Amino acid sequence: MTNKLCFGDCLDILDMPGDGGRPLVADESVDLVYLDPPFNSKADYNMIFGKGVDKQAQMQAFTDTWQWGGQGTQDTLDIVRAVAHPAHGAIKSLHGFLGDSGMMAYLGYMAKRLAVIRRKMKKTGSVFLHCDPTASHYLKIVMDGIFGARNFRNEIIWCYTGPGSPGMRQFSRKHDTIFWYAKGKTWVFNKEAVRIPHKDGGPHAGGFKGTDIKPTDPKYAEAGKVPETWWPDFTPVGRLKRENLGYPTQKPVALLKRIITASSHEGDLVLDPFCGCGTTVAAAELLGRRWIGIDISAAAIRIVTKVRKELSGSTFEEFGIPKGMAEARKLAANNPQQYEHWQISTIPGLAPNHRHNQEGYDGLGTFLEITGAAEGKPPMRTITAEVKSGKGGVTAAQRSHLKNHTERNNSAMGIFLTLARDPATEKWCKTQGVYQMPGSVKKYPKFQVYSAEQYFAHEEPSLPPMLDPMTGKPVQEEFFARN
Repeated sequence: MTNKLCFGDCLDILDMPGDGGRPLVADESVDLVYLDPPFNSKADYNMIFGKGVDKQAQMQAFTDTWQWGGQGTQDTLDIVRAVAHPAHGAIKSLHGFLGDSGMMAYLGYMAKRLAVIRRKMKKTGSVFLHCDPTASHYLKIVMDGIFGARNFRNEIIWCYTGPGSPGMRQFSRKHDTIFWYAKGKTWVFNKEAVRIPHKDGGPHAGGFKGTDIKPTDPKYAEAGKVPETWWPDFTPVGRLKRENLGYPTQKPVALLKRIITASSHEGDLVLDPFCGCGTTVAAAELLGRRWIGIDISAAAIRIVTKVRKELSGSTFEEFGIPKGMAEARKLAANNPQQYEHWQISTIPGLAPNHRHNQEGYDGLGTFLEITGAAEGKPPMRTITAEVKSGKGGVTAAQRSHLKNHTERNNSAMGIFLTLARDPATEKWCKTQGVYQMPGSVKKYPKFQVYSAEQYFAHEEPSLPPMLDPMTGKPVQEEFFARN
């Protein structure tokens, strides 16, 4: 099987038709699942992408804030009504306790996806769910419902240190929780492969009751011990310059290598349904495992396709990302939000605005204005983007909407991203004037339209060299370097 990188919601991708109409991920085919999903932390996570005059600039990667009324709400209600769903009892009880809340929407969202993940696992498979104290106590109830309380293997605590602050009113929160569940009565645990040195070089003095193993046996001391469920061994990525890709919630490769080494064999299939910047797939590649990575963020997919491929030289198939107009139209019709994220990603340098329901625009990009630095101001300007995939083209009201948000953001330019070419809006854009880069003769349209048709025809929009949201370097020269 070829490794697979998939763009989209794992709920859709896991049962998406593949070759011959069979599911892309077959039932009972996965040996190990690791997932590091959103935690409902009520925080906005940013990708650091460069340095301004005063501080590092950031682009929002995703919002981990859940409210009752969205997709998670529908997922919750679906499970409450489905009496045969493995999470029915847990979700119904939690709903009675938590009511119509953001936390409940989050738990319904997770339960629906975890049930499908279980179906994809082999009978000997394991799942490791990485979370933090925000929702870990509720997630364990959901996991008990789906996988069975008897199949709970470990609660692993990844703990680390960090700076405090003078005004602290509680202990520093410096640990994550990882729940390990097996699917069935047997599971993989390669204890010999994950042994670590004994503290102070010697084994525990108590020995092993009921065995002939002596604690003073040199071979035993040399082999080391199987780690406890308290893991202080792994440094957070923020302090690992060689690993840090600037992606929020990125985990160290060493942490994933221990999990994968312990609970799978070489050649086994590892699934990460919330793969982010691809730490799991990178660790799986290093350890000789096959892998499937899924993420709904186009920015995350781009990190894996560009950075991870360069680092590991891995080969993989891509799914969910349109490769032509027929696939683009299908994505726009079936999943408008996913289409929106994809079309924003067609212009390297644009990043999705995950708060667009509150702020009214779909994407934002940055570029450097050469002048202004001498005045002590960050020489950075923005481009506001909106995606319109409807058949009727962009309406007059939508043109005014983009114009208002471009002015509100103090953006230098605005751009419509459309499915098909829109001559009427192109004509309107020509009446809106131009933006001239200070200190340069180069001029750009104040507003413009860029369609999926133009993207697949390898036509470029008229934009200044934009900054990559992950590296802060100009990306325009990479425009046609598509995998």
